[in-house]
Amino acid sequence: RVIRQKHRIHGAIQWKKQRKLAIQMISLSLLYMAFSLPFTIIDLVRLYEQSDWGSEVLPLFFFLSYFTILLLPYVCLSNLPDLWKKLKICPTRQQRVGAIVPHA
Repeated sequence: RVIRQKHRIHGAIQWKKQRKLAIQMISLSLLYMAFSLPFTIIDLVRLYEQSDWGSEVLPLFFFLSYFTILLLPYVCLSNLPDLWKKLKICPTRQQRVGAIVPHA
């Protein structure tokens, strides 16, 4: 009984670590797929159809695929829970609401 309970508790901790890793991997995969999937679809259609369909936007999608490198640090930072806690602690600048007083 003690061994099963220890195994069950240890398994829950492992699942939490695996869940964080899965979220990180899914977010990185979605980033890469969002920028490379349109380029790949146009390339496959052009390969099988033997036509010039999408040739006007193909250079644009090729150029946009380089944005994954620029957005990668932001995706990695968004997966750090400690960073979000520190950002919430930072005081935000509050707007002052001034009353309008007529001059005599």
